[in-house]
Amino acid sequence: MSKFPFIFLFIPFLVLAKNQEKDFRLQQQSQLNQQRQEQQFIQQDKFFTTLTINNQEFKVSDNIEEIMTALFLAINHKQTNDIQHLLIRYKQFPQAERGMILFAEANIAFNQGNTKKSIQLYEQLVQQEPDFTRGKLDLAKLYFLNWQNNQSKILFNQIALPQQPNVMARVNQYLSQLDYRESWQGSFSFGTIYNSNLNQSGNEISKEIVENPYLGTLEFTRTRPTIQKSTGFSYEAVLNKYTEILNNQGIIFKGLAYGEFYPKKSEFTEHNISLGLGYRFKDQENQLDLYPLIEKTRAYHHWYSERKGFNISYSTILNPNLYFSLQTEYKWEKYQDRNLSYQDGKILSFFSTLVYSLPNDWILFGGLDYAKKFSTESKIDQYARKGLRIGINKSFESGIDITAQGIFRKIDYQDYNALLGKTRKDNEQKYLFTFAIPKFKFYDIVPSINFIHTNHRSNVEMLYRYKQNEVVLKFEKNF
Repeated sequence: MSKFPFIFLFIPFLVLAKNQEKDFRLQQQSQLNQQRQEQQFIQQDKFFTTLTINNQEFKVSDNIEEIMTALFLAINHKQTNDIQHLLIRYKQFPQAERGMILFAEANIAFNQGNTKKSIQLYEQLVQQEPDFTRGKLDLAKLYFLNWQNNQSKILFNQIALPQQPNVMARVNQYLSQLDYRESWQGSFSFGTIYNSNLNQSGNEISKEIVENPYLGTLEFTRTRPTIQKSTGFSYEAVLNKYTEILNNQGIIFKGLAYGEFYPKKSEFTEHNISLGLGYRFKDQENQLDLYPLIEKTRAYHHWYSERKGFNISYSTILNPNLYFSLQTEYKWEKYQDRNLSYQDGKILSFFSTLVYSLPNDWILFGGLDYAKKFSTESKIDQYARKGLRIGINKSFESGIDITAQGIFRKIDYQDYNALLGKTRKDNEQKYLFTFAIPKFKFYDIVPSINFIHTNHRSNVEMLYRYKQNEVVLKFEKNF
């Protein structure tokens, strides 16, 4: 390694760490945006919400007609206890219908949070009573909730109630939402950026005195490159598509592209692209993605590096306020410049995230991450990186959205580096603040101001310690 300039010692890791972080953030943000849009749509339907009727008591005579009427009323208003009590009374009549019993039991199961059991009971009901439109409508909604898109679409298309235009309008909204689920989705942003330290230099001069038995006292002066700062442009693009094949299973495409370009300092321009195509399982609470991926980075005026591998991502809604995700990646990394071939290796990484929704539109989020690089030419270029992320988001009624996040990472290299004279150990702190203004959106384009401060420390201060500030004014559109 001694034949390479010092710049080659730290550029590869800095580019990789930044890219891993942004890849994860963009896909996570895209998934959460989709969940938010889905939740807003679902909450508009009374079928999925609990409704009370002023805690009033109604006397029900002991005849089947009144009990059926009361049972329908209790089902419509999500009164689970009343449904259970009335169902017991209803079953006592010899003329009790199997269809009505299934209808009541299906609603009890759904109200108690057992969507799968509710679907099974509704399927029996629709099979037994094919002309019961209410049963078909409810089952179509449950299929929708459980991401059984094809089955939901089939049933919604069978609903024909011209005498109830409000119901048909809602049916058409569901069909539109089902089409949207399997359409191309994503986001695109473009803006201006200011970077206070493009070359991640400490702008320092250090002196070292060495006693040589033959030459006596020697003084060495080391100077880090002058800090390069500039303004430029940045962009981020996310493009995803899901196509259901059978029940809750389908094919996904995931694409990312992002970068920064500096007209006055083009040597620091960078572009990144990531593509994946694979399998997805998704139901009401769980999502599992398995797919191969390829990533490429263009930097320093040429295609800089390439990574190929596999991604496994799992996410689940633990309760209405708590979301968890875990992403695992295994990649082979190769540098196009063969002067950097000693950095070729394998990378195993994990990213975990918890998102907790608080009252009044407050959201807490955080997680742990881990990355390990191995199988390089020398162990001195292998490392283990451990990190902690924590943040908070608040949406204000005034049309302002604020996000603050802190990222703390520790990087330990695996062997003694004779060129550096020690085993390298780094610590990084990164603080991100986003001030978005949906109130001022135009054509669904939301402006935002983003601040990023990085403080990177190292036991090899002369080469790796630096501070950096980035300010981005961007305009983002989700679709």
